[in-house]
Amino acid sequence: MNSDPTQGRGALRAVATALAVVLAIGLSACGGSSSSSSAASSSAPTGGASSSGAAVTGSSSSSAMGGTLAAQVRAAAAAIAPFERTPSSIGQTQPLTRRPAGKLVDFIADGTPIGMQILAGVQQATKALGIRLHVINQQGDTPQAIQVAWNQVLASPPAAVINAGDPSILYHRQLAALRARHVVAVTMFTDDDPLFSADIYGPPQYHELGTLEADYMIAKSDGHAHVLIVAVPQIQGLQGVASAIQQTIHSGCSGCTVSTIDTQLSDIGRNDPARVVSYLQQNPSINWIAFIDGDTEIGVPEALRAAGIHGIQMLTGAGGSVNYAYIKSGESTVDASQAPSFSGWALVDATARALDGQPVHVSFLPMQFITRQNLTFNIKQGWPDVPNFRQRFLALWGVKG
Repeated sequence: MNSDPTQGRGALRAVATALAVVLAIGLSACGGSSSSSSAASSSAPTGGASSSGAAVTGSSSSSAMGGTLAAQVRAAAAAIAPFERTPSSIGQTQPLTRRPAGKLVDFIADGTPIGMQILAGVQQATKALGIRLHVINQQGDTPQAIQVAWNQVLASPPAAVINAGDPSILYHRQLAALRARHVVAVTMFTDDDPLFSADIYGPPQYHELGTLEADYMIAKSDGHAHVLIVAVPQIQGLQGVASAIQQTIHSGCSGCTVSTIDTQLSDIGRNDPARVVSYLQQNPSINWIAFIDGDTEIGVPEALRAAGIHGIQMLTGAGGSVNYAYIKSGESTVDASQAPSFSGWALVDATARALDGQPVHVSFLPMQFITRQNLTFNIKQGWPDVPNFRQRFLALWGVKG
């Protein structure tokens, strides 16, 4: 959802340190630990465990998975077909019954590149609706910085508050206090806390994205995708994408296998390329790599080329200009693109409806699989999203463009 060369899902990056702290506290309290390997398969692994410790799991017979391999490939191809075309729907069809003109809305800006792009969309949309926007600049990515920002919201409560990316456990007290004061809270890229008035991109959307990404690899490999997932456990939401890829390949492709290696945010562009090269050298059957965070692809094509490894297909999610450049040069295969500018408008649409007491319809944000064939836009500006989506929102809001 981003076009910045060093940030993929940058809004989620803002929570990495906070999540590490929260998880550490939780594990300490439980006295346990977690594994970083992929989800175990109920069937016997086809590749065993690699020397790096990542689980390599295959799938059971096609009869147990619902049909022949050919049928599985056809089903996957049918699932992705709508997303290989330019999207035409903004996901909302009901007119806004009353515009919240004059209402004060806070936006918590985390300072990440994707966050600033979302803010730009929010600024455009709130101006169109006559909403008074107050931007709270969050000073850093720590739990303390997040608390300070939410305390500012609570100190002078607006009609609504919008944020993106922070797990609600870090500001649950403030969120509950705002809910008691009938303040609308709209979010994305986080958990489905019932205190939110609307979450336009939460666990269901992450699951759908991962399912579609898996279906893409199944379809394009004719059911012979041997997938390595490069995951970033620090980014909580994206774990749902990784899990959905694993589940879909296990249940929907009898000729496929899937394995996972975990990386850290500090390794992006540094240790990741060597780690991927090493894994592929030990597991030469791998023919697809799925980078859950687009930034983890940075440096990998160059490293594979230097190591003499060829023929690897690569998929990224919400990539930026570097990922698009790889696609353009033929070094990467596809990006599942979603745009931050659209997200800003969708956040404001949800906020306006919640303020008016209207139901907020949450759907999967527009997405398109971008390949070398349809990459015709300026990669420095990112994927343009639904044509004329701003005008479509304005029409639903009863605002002249």
